[in-house]
Amino acid sequence: PGDRVPLDGIVRDGEPSLDTMALTGESIPRDVVCGDEIISGCVNLSGVVKVEVTREYGESTVSKILNLVENATDKNFISKFARYYTPVVVFSALALALIPSLITGSWSVWIYRALSFLVISCPCALVISIPLSFFGGLGGAGKCGILIKGSNYLEALAEAKTVVMDKTGTLTKGVFRVVEIVPDENPEREEAKAELLKAAAYAESYSVHPISLSIQKAYGQEINKELVGQVEELAGYGVSAVCEGKEILAGNYRFMEKRAVACKKVERPGTAVYVAREGRYLGYLVIADEIKEEARHAVERMKSQGLITAMLTLKRL
Repeated sequence: PGDRVPLDGIVRDGEPSLDTMALTGESIPRDVVCGDEIISGCVNLSGVVKVEVTREYGESTVSKILNLVENATDKNFISKFARYYTPVVVFSALALALIPSLITGSWSVWIYRALSFLVISCPCALVISIPLSFFGGLGGAGKCGILIKGSNYLEALAEAKTVVMDKTGTLTKGVFRVVEIVPDENPEREEAKAELLKAAAYAESYSVHPISLSIQKAYGQEINKELVGQVEELAGYGVSAVCEGKEILAGNYRFMEKRAVACKKVERPGTAVYVAREGRYLGYLVIADEIKEEARHAVERMKSQGLITAMLTLKRL
């Protein structure tokens, strides 16, 4: 746990949760089981996992991303044009200075003409100004954390009419936070909400899963772990623990079904964590991503420039 996956492969042993935010921007951890594919660059959050490597480093996901970054500014017409045009002009100027001078002996005349040819043949505005402007634009975008594949794509942005954005890590911070606490009984009572949050926090107290950490942070009080025992974390389901002699379950809807706890499935944006104690359903908590403070302003500015904005994201089933 805590190690980064070095190479692409297939899981052969273990059922860990993976943090894929660095590659996909998705803040919700991905649970994998034996036989699932795993890509390099992910961070193992829980449990030991053994992976059978299927691609060498040169063909791995991380290697391809690094190659893309390194060659981001290497694919434009002007650079390719200058690569061949410059040597031709230089050697032509040398030939113009040497060959006629050797025949006529008028060295000063033909050297002057060669220099004139060299100056006239240099399309300064094309070869110098345009690449510099592209490099400046790409460099400025890079400082803002924006990767543009090349100058052709930077130029194409001027004609863009629609902006399609990802949600996680783009419009949101990619950080979990408890946004809703809904007890099954007396959903408006603060005491019921506090009891539900406390039960969930104690059940999750030994877990290092990002969802568990967000619940513990929302609880905001010191947890006496001496009261918690028989902790069992089931990958892809949730956590069970015994607190003060009573079994507490905290996990997803499948976990409640597996343990025969009667409850209704919640349809809410975010991740719902269901909580039960001694087989009785207590309620649920909703864990969601925080929206970036500047996201609304950025979208409003794009709309003010006549751009159509849209969000393209995955819906978890």
